[in-house]
Amino acid sequence: MPYSLCVEFKLLADRPVSVWTAAVDAKAHQVHPPVTERSLRESFDVLSWDTEFRGVGLGRLPAILAAGVDVEPTTAPIFVSDFDKAWEYGGWPKVVMAFDGTHLERTYREVIISDTAADEINRLMVDYPTRVEDLAGERLWLTRFPKTDTRATSAYEREFARWIPGDPFVALLAVFVFVPEGDY
Repeated sequence: MPYSLCVEFKLLADRPVSVWTAAVDAKAHQVHPPVTERSLRESFDVLSWDTEFRGVGLGRLPAILAAGVDVEPTTAPIFVSDFDKAWEYGGWPKVVMAFDGTHLERTYREVIISDTAADEINRLMVDYPTRVEDLAGERLWLTRFPKTDTRATSAYEREFARWIPGDPFVALLAVFVFVPEGDY
């Protein structure tokens, strides 16, 4: 059983993806996780520097195990970041997915209109259907978000929003379930 500092992980399932569970002091780790991202990478060979994390509630675990990600459709935007940021989401019990960042794509593309052929813009709009033109008419922001979504074109989209263009199970490396001590 892998240990990460003073947290013991137990393998709950290994198909369709490895699901590891750990009991932690929920009060002590309400804001800060009981393990560091570095210690997770050192304890779990499947994780690398390219790993991106996403935190959700336990109620999303059946969807994750069925589809490889908690959103429908599986190509919908997800928000990922480092382990500490993922820890902020999901409540208790907490589920943290670990994704191979090389299998995730940004939810947007920035295009300089004068440098890009119309057929290339049309090709990009298949995956990024919302077109937002800057005020000067020189650049386009193509995104997977609807134009009415306030996250479209935002710093939040730039930093955290991704999507899975292929098989989610190829992108999903592992799932970690954190339960409060005593509920385990």
